[in-house]
Amino acid sequence: MHLTLPPVLTPLLNALIENRMIPVVVGGYVRDTLLHVNSKDIDIEVYGSNSLAALKTILSAFGNVYEVGSSFGVLKMRLKELSLDISLPRTESKIAPGHKGFHIDTTQVLDFSNAARRRDFTMNAIGYNIVTNTLLDPYGGQEDLQNGILREVDADTFAEDPLRLYRAMQFAARFKLRISDSLHQLCCTIAESGELQSLPKERIFEEFHKLLLKSDTPSTGILLLKTFGALPYFSELDVMASKVCRSQKNLFDHTLLTLDTMASMRRGDAATDLLLMLCILCHKMPHEGKTFLEKLTDSPKLINAVAALVRYNRYPQKMYDAKAGTPEILELSTKVCLADLIHVAEAIAHKCHRHTAHYRFEAGIWLTGAAKALHVLYEPPKPLLQGRDLVALGLKPSRAFKSILDDAYKAQIQQKFTCKSEALQWLKAYLIK
Repeated sequence: MHLTLPPVLTPLLNALIENRMIPVVVGGYVRDTLLHVNSKDIDIEVYGSNSLAALKTILSAFGNVYEVGSSFGVLKMRLKELSLDISLPRTESKIAPGHKGFHIDTTQVLDFSNAARRRDFTMNAIGYNIVTNTLLDPYGGQEDLQNGILREVDADTFAEDPLRLYRAMQFAARFKLRISDSLHQLCCTIAESGELQSLPKERIFEEFHKLLLKSDTPSTGILLLKTFGALPYFSELDVMASKVCRSQKNLFDHTLLTLDTMASMRRGDAATDLLLMLCILCHKMPHEGKTFLEKLTDSPKLINAVAALVRYNRYPQKMYDAKAGTPEILELSTKVCLADLIHVAEAIAHKCHRHTAHYRFEAGIWLTGAAKALHVLYEPPKPLLQGRDLVALGLKPSRAFKSILDDAYKAQIQQKFTCKSEALQWLKAYLIK
């Protein structure tokens, strides 16, 4: 195999080689190339460097270089659209409980095989020597990929990092890989150990993020959590398996089917797709999924946005059935983005009617058309009355302005006025009262 790298990387690689260093492309970029997946993230391990400082000096000629802790021996930089991680070969030894309990050693002289032993899966332990143009595969990762198997590199050290359970989940789902028997047992061991509790939520969320945005069937990843015995760490998912919905499937299975439906409807915008996928994952949970989301993120904005979509996910159908009018549509637009809500409701509807040929979500079609006509598909209506209108009528700015303008906006939503001149007439009558 010949690894083709973006031309913008050539001067940097040549500079390393001219300084008697050997750059080896490692991990995800090699794996993705073998799987015919495009990637702009490239990890390079540099052999033959005297120190991280010497490596940083060379790289600085090509852009800003950021050091990720001198003990890790990792430098980050960007070259146009590429995101680069450039590192020294290293070993990692478990010295204490928790995800931070590792000793990192970049001082040893290592060959690729020994350096790659610290990696999690054989498919991520493949390298490509830029100098000799040869594939380095000491642990049989290429054969495992060809056979569709996800396998650990070192069974003795795999369970030292509990995050690897979540990485196994998302990699297997993304690349449609079968978990090897030995890896399955190792993941079960991690779940039983209690070490998952030591992981910070942002690291767990990163793996869920990849699962929800990069897998065609994210349900397979969630099912793996169940088979590993890891669902008790997310009691909201665990409890759903015992509750039955109208279709007589338990809520867990219903959610997973709907999750895969939404995956097939992703729009290509990462932020929006993540929001909608999380909504589907949470839409049968108590408390609008907030307690589950709080185990993944500290972002109130994201949690509240998901909760709002969960809260109103049935409204498109309800409003269609009730022949809702303009005020009801405008009111809903102030609570949630209608475009996102319709997308969520459509995914749920399509899942429920997946055996119906040529199914059309009529409620979504109707609400989309109505919202477009009212210019509220993506955001609520802008207030027709503002503080300057109160000042123009002789009022002095005060705390009362907020109450007046809130009442004015409610009146606007209720269609008591529909244009600026009508709004001013309403305001004069309101102030007289």
